[in-house]
Amino acid sequence: MPSSPQAATNDTPGQGEPRRPEPHRPAPHRLGPRPLPLHLSLAVTSWSNSAAILPSLMLAWQSLKEQRQNPSDRNRSNAREKAPGNISPPLPPHLFPPQLIPALEALGPSLDAADPARLARALTEEGQRRLDQFLTGALAYRHQGPSTQRRDQPTLWSAGTTRLLDYRTSVADQATAPRLLVIPSLINRFYILDLEPETSFLRYLAEAGLQPFVIDWDAPGALERSFTLSDYIADRLLQAYRAVQAQPGGPIILVGYCMGGLLALALAQLLLRSPQPSNLAGLALLATPWDFHAEQTGQAAMVAAMGQQMEPVMSILGELPVDLLQGFFSLLDPFQVLRKFQNFARLTESAATAGSAIRRFARANACKAGMATTAPQQATGVSAVTSSILGQ
Repeated sequence: MPSSPQAATNDTPGQGEPRRPEPHRPAPHRLGPRPLPLHLSLAVTSWSNSAAILPSLMLAWQSLKEQRQNPSDRNRSNAREKAPGNISPPLPPHLFPPQLIPALEALGPSLDAADPARLARALTEEGQRRLDQFLTGALAYRHQGPSTQRRDQPTLWSAGTTRLLDYRTSVADQATAPRLLVIPSLINRFYILDLEPETSFLRYLAEAGLQPFVIDWDAPGALERSFTLSDYIADRLLQAYRAVQAQPGGPIILVGYCMGGLLALALAQLLLRSPQPSNLAGLALLATPWDFHAEQTGQAAMVAAMGQQMEPVMSILGELPVDLLQGFFSLLDPFQVLRKFQNFARLTESAATAGSAIRRFARANACKAGMATTAPQQATGVSAVTSSILGQ
C-alpha cells in the first residue's frame, strides 16, 4: 500500500516545498603557529609586561653606574642611600649577567635622557601594537585559502612508508641525462622542494634536462619506529639508490637537503666503499648543518639536555610529536615565529599565499623555513629606547 504524501515529507521534501536550511558549518582553518600556546604566552608576557619591568631596568642601570664610579663618588652615593627615605639599595654585582652588561651600558644614557612616564606609555603602546600585529598575522594565516595542489608523481620504488618519486619529464634525454637522487631530512616533508608549480626546485631540475628522483619519507610506520640511522641509510637509501641506478641515464649525483645532506654524505661513503659499481659522480649539499654548536652554544646544549628527557614520550608514542619538535626549534630563537607572523600581517595577497605554503610545510614537520622580513627603520628618541627594550 503506497504511503501517503504527508508521510513522504517526513524524509524528503515534496515537490515545490522549500528545502530545509543546511546547518552552518564554519570554514575549515589551519592550525598555527604551532605550538600556539607557547607563542601566545611568549607574545603576551613579553609585550604586555614591558612597561611593568621598566622600574627594575632603571634600578639595574643606576646600580651599574654606581659600581663604575670611583671610590669617593661611591662613598657619597652610599651616604645618600643611608639617608631616610632611600629604600632601594643597589643590586650586588653578581646579579648582573655578564652578557647583559654591554647592552645595559649602551641603553643606559638613553634611559637617563627619557621621561619615565612618557617612556612607560610608549612601551605599553608599542607592545600592544606588536601583539596586534602578531595576532592579525596568525589569524590571516589560519584563514588563508588553499594553494595550488601538487600533481601526484609516479612511485618508482617503495618500502614501508618510504617512497621514491619520479620527477622526470620528456625534456631530459634519458639515455645520457644525469640522474639526481634528492634526499630531504627525515623530519621534513619532501615538498619543500616542490611547494608551488612556479617555485618548484624539483620541476626546475627536470625542465633543465636532468632526471630528478626524490625520497618521500612520510610519517614513520610501525616498522620505521624502531629504525636507527643505519636502517635508513644502509637499507632504505641504498635500496632507493639501486632503483635509480637501474634506470637509464648518465652519471648519478646525490643531492641532500637540510639533514638529508648528512644522510646523503653517509650514503656516498657507503657506496664508495662498496665492491659493487655505483656510478656515483657527485654530491651536492643544500642548507646542510655541519657544526650543530657553532652558534648559540648555550641554547643548543639546553635543547639537547631537554631532548634527553623526551625518551619516555618517544617510548610510548614511537615518535616525537610535531608540537614538541617545533617547540625545541623555537627555543633556539624564541621570537622568530613572532616576527614571522608580524610580517605576515603586512604581506600582499600573493606573497601571503606563498608564505602560507611555507608555513603549511613547517606545520607538517619541524624544519625551519624562513620568511622574508622587513628591515626596521632607524628610530630616535623615546621610540629608540622602546625598540631597544622590546627588541626589534
